[in-house]
Amino acid sequence: MADRIPPWGRAHRRVERQAAREMAKEIMRRAPHTTKFRWDITLALGVAVMAIAIVFAPPGTWGVAALWLAIMFALGIYPACHLAESV
Repeated sequence: MADRIPPWGRAHRRVERQAAREMAKEIMRRAPHTTKFRWDITLALGVAVMAIAIVFAPPGTWGVAALWLAIMFALGIYPACHLAESV
């Protein structure tokens, strides 16, 4: 007898379900949120990967090491500028 739903409970649930359906329809009508591609994060991660690669597989000559460091510096300029801009 305790598990029976009183009549006013059914009406309340019906209203709640209808409100939930309307909210779901409104969410589906909205345009999806798109984020712009972030080159600064991509380049910063590329520099981090290159730094790890230099540590685990060091270059054979000074020239190659200097080339790697120059590339890392060049790739790190753009993220550094955007980091300074966002702070």
